[in-house]
Amino acid sequence: MNNLAVGAIASLITGLATVIGALPIFLPIKITQRVQGIMLGFGGGV
Repeated sequence: MNNLAVGAIASLITGLATVIGALPIFLPIKITQRVQGIMLGFGGGV
């Protein structure tokens, strides 16, 4: 696979992870402190 395709796929995956991490802000759900900590850790790792 060429480098351009690999970069585009990696960028797409990173963008999707960002969207998943932002979902709790847009959805009217109550998240626990534990879930919030996990999501913050994942976001910091990405």
